[in-house]
Amino acid sequence: MILIHNKNFESLVKETEVELNKIGFDTSPGSIAKLFSDIINKNISEFYDVLTMSHLQAFVTTATGRFLNAIGILVGCKRLFEESDEDYRKRITHQTLTLAKANETSIRLAVLSIKGVKDVILKRYSHGPGSMTIVPITENIKDEDLLLNVREALLDITSFGEKVIVKLPNFKYVKLNVGLVFSSYIGETEKQAIRVSVREEIISYINSINIGESLFINELTQRIMQVSDSILNYSCNSIKINNKNCLLINQECRWDEKFIVSPDGDSVVII
Repeated sequence: MILIHNKNFESLVKETEVELNKIGFDTSPGSIAKLFSDIINKNISEFYDVLTMSHLQAFVTTATGRFLNAIGILVGCKRLFEESDEDYRKRITHQTLTLAKANETSIRLAVLSIKGVKDVILKRYSHGPGSMTIVPITENIKDEDLLLNVREALLDITSFGEKVIVKLPNFKYVKLNVGLVFSSYIGETEKQAIRVSVREEIISYINSINIGESLFINELTQRIMQVSDSILNYSCNSIKINNKNCLLINQECRWDEKFIVSPDGDSVVII
């Protein structure tokens, strides 16, 4: 940080004498005038440096560190523990909407401030006028306790009489039975290792599908085939969603639904 030093007349004279002793000069009037001009301009340039720094730190778009903290305090937005300047700056710029309350931004920020929440889905008029459904996206997609924290965070934000529903997504449990066609050049031990890897890849893909997104068969095929060059082809013997047989086509879901691998032991079978 650059500070303006309080220099009185005597200190400026002393600095000038030091500069004069450092620099050799002749006695011509022009040289003496230029030397004094350079020394004066040097001191003035220091003040311009400080002025530039102060100007930059006065705006939320360019302020950093404790300067940004001071701007945040002015609008009632304190920096979170170990929060970066970039993230803090975003919250400050949305603070006026947050203070307004009962709007999408204030609700979203309130939910995102809860530990464990990665994102949030808001659906207006989900149950008619004056209603709203909030689906928090969390690390643990079955964390019921987190819903209580979300509801508490919304008490002072949502309007009186507004119907606010906080819930986890509706899960669509997937079961798959897949047969692999291997190259004739590999043994049974390697085949079994590939089956294990394919099963892990299928589970990873299905569980990574976001809320409201479809299950794409082409993506599933690519995930299976890229596991090993020894896989020549595969067949999907069966696909079940919520224990109902489905065709091997792209599967869609509603905005509040999510595909997830069934917790049953035979959820993903590779043969």
